[in-house]
Amino acid sequence: MSDERPFGIPLSDDVLARRARLPAKPDPVTLEGKRVRLRPLDLEHDVAPLHAVSNGEPATLGERRVGAYDADAEIWRYMPAGPFVDAAGLGGYLRGLAETPNLLPLCVEDVATGQPVGVVTFMSNFPEHLKIELGNIWYTPLVQGTGAN
Repeated sequence: MSDERPFGIPLSDDVLARRARLPAKPDPVTLEGKRVRLRPLDLEHDVAPLHAVSNGEPATLGERRVGAYDADAEIWRYMPAGPFVDAAGLGGYLRGLAETPNLLPLCVEDVATGQPVGVVTFMSNFPEHLKIELGNIWYTPLVQGTGAN
């Protein structure tokens, strides 16, 4: 017996009916794994610590340390904006994400320390197509290569 499924398997009526009830803006959710926690971004509290770990300055996370680094090369080069010279610039960018009707930016937080280490966004949410994407994902070099992603 093959493990392959044919394309076009019909969805049940109850799944299809949910399309009309799902919100365009994803509901806030907190998801926790062994290394990181994804929680709704709090612009008032998260922007400064996120900027501190994404601006190219030396940073510390528990016992992990990184020296000065090229923030463009390590984080921002393939993102739509950044690097940001100050927290206000990062805050404006993140506010734009938060205010977009079908996006929900989440703060990626290190479970062991509770420190913000990046951002992931539920985006391109189109309930009528039962579709959502993860994107606009970035992590500080402090957790790159650690299994945080």
